[in-house]
Amino acid sequence: MRRWSAVAATVGAAAVAAVMITTPAPAATSPAWLDHLKDATRAYQTVKVAKADGYGKFKDADGIACIDMPGEGGMGVHFVNGDLVGDSEVLADHPEALVYQPTDDGMKLVALEYIVFKKAWRAEHPNGRPELYGAVICGSPGPGWSITTASSTG
Repeated sequence: MRRWSAVAATVGAAAVAAVMITTPAPAATSPAWLDHLKDATRAYQTVKVAKADGYGKFKDADGIACIDMPGEGGMGVHFVNGDLVGDSEVLADHPEALVYQPTDDGMKLVALEYIVFKKAWRAEHPNGRPELYGAVICGSPGPGWSITTASSTG
C-alpha cells in the first residue's frame, strides 16, 4: 500500500511537473530515439495488451482516472505497472506508466511516463539524476523524478 501511495504522489506530481520531450509537427523523419520508443511500445496501442502486461488504471485520491493539470487541461488516463515502479532504473522499452487519451474510437496511447524514486536512485547513484536518451529527468515535489514523452506511435 505504501508503494502505491508513493506512486500516487509521484504520478500526481508528474502531472504538474512533467518534462515533455516533443518533436516538431510530423516531419519526413523522426529522431532515432522516438522511432525506438514507437517500436518498443507498439503493442501498447491497445489497453488490453497493457493490462495483460501488468499495467493497471491509476486513479487519484478522488477516484479520477484522467489526471488534470489546472490551467492546462487533462493529461490523460494513466495505466501504471507497479512492478516497474520503485527501482532505480530507467528502461526505455519499459515505461512505468502509459498515458491514454479517450477518443470516440477507444483509448489512444499518447505518452509514456518514466518514474524513478529519489531514494532508490540515491541508493545506487549518489550523484546526478536519471536520464532518458540524454534528457535529464527533472525533479518533482513528490518522492520521485519523472519524464513524460510524447508518443505519436501510430
